[in-house]
Amino acid sequence: MVQIEVKITQEHIDDGYAGSCVRCPIALCLIEMGFNNVYVSDKVIKIDNEGGESILHKVPRAADLFIYDFDHCNEVEPFVFEISDFQVHQGGLT
Repeated sequence: MVQIEVKITQEHIDDGYAGSCVRCPIALCLIEMGFNNVYVSDKVIKIDNEGGESILHKVPRAADLFIYDFDHCNEVEPFVFEISDFQVHQGGLT
């Protein structure tokens, strides 16, 4: 099974935009890791891969809490989570 470790740093937090699904700290981290067309909501992470497929992952509870706090301008700290159990869909992001 493929596992992707997502390490949110203070720099991602400082550069992120509250309420943005494409410029939040998690999206910025994934973009920095080389992924394109990243979309992060409080429910799902979507990433387009080079084959035109969309990788979908349910947002882990720790990331959901982070997103809530960040979007509500509460203090957040760097943290790490893994994407491991994801689905791949043909056709890219919709």
